[in-house]
Amino acid sequence: MVWEVDVNGGDEEKSVLDQFHATHAQTHLWGLAPHPSHPHKLLTASGDGWIQLWDVNSHTLLESRYIHAKFLCCCWSPDSFNVALGTDDGTVLIFMYDLKTRIAVLQDQRQPIYDLKYSPNGRYLAVGGHDGAIDIYKVDENGEGGYSRVMCGKGHGSFVTHMDWSIDSMRLMSNSGNGEVMFWTVPNDDAPTPPEIDFKDAKWATTTCTLGWATRGVYGKGAKAEMGDLGLREVNCCARLTPTKEGETDPASDGLLALGTTNGKVYLLRYPAYEPNMESRCYPVHGGQVSNVAFSSDGRYLFSMGATDGCLFQWRISV
Repeated sequence: MVWEVDVNGGDEEKSVLDQFHATHAQTHLWGLAPHPSHPHKLLTASGDGWIQLWDVNSHTLLESRYIHAKFLCCCWSPDSFNVALGTDDGTVLIFMYDLKTRIAVLQDQRQPIYDLKYSPNGRYLAVGGHDGAIDIYKVDENGEGGYSRVMCGKGHGSFVTHMDWSIDSMRLMSNSGNGEVMFWTVPNDDAPTPPEIDFKDAKWATTTCTLGWATRGVYGKGAKAEMGDLGLREVNCCARLTPTKEGETDPASDGLLALGTTNGKVYLLRYPAYEPNMESRCYPVHGGQVSNVAFSSDGRYLFSMGATDGCLFQWRISV
């Protein structure tokens, strides 16, 4: 639920503004996607079958839809025309922006989908999940139903957890449950054979992969935290906020990195966080693992979501 709390003269008055997602033993809250061009809009999707579009300024529900499915992830296309949702049975549903019109159903995987990402140019959709494969779909230019699989990347020894596209839409980075980091070259219409590069020189459009050069400074040695460092299996999610100036496209410029952990903490660090012992701020706010973090498209807010506590926190960013 979304509550409005008014404290006046020591008396606390609480009223329900809107019904939020339900969480229980079989239903967790995972899907979080800020709108790419309207910073006040936020999409959430949950294992309870509800897709909800929120106004984060007025804290009101704009649209909602129930589908008999358990949603684990969601994302907008760059033009905000399509919404993609991954389910626990391997199905990917594609809706129009109004959440009312379903335009495609992708069923090439048979196990839970943990992440999906549109390429920055909007022409491709990457889908990764429990079977360890990554499917790449070409998106019809008009965005009205044409999704065709053009690539299936296999190589991970465990389930795919996170993926990031390069800003040129030719490369993909992925993480898996056993701590692997893999890099993929994706042929496309503009470059059927993309030029070879050192992946250390690639510029990434997002930073949601928890394992990579930009996050290596937050980890201690091994899989468990030592002396205050985070362990490899303690970070569930991350997101990057990069200040942009007009004409600037370099995502390596100084920004912020948000992390969500398995013990309910949200960390905020400078990006890139590649040096050891980097200064950070820690906010122990969730009553269980943090399932997702994301910044609004204008950089004013950070959102954090709890998988089991059913809470969505909205943080105002002051840099």
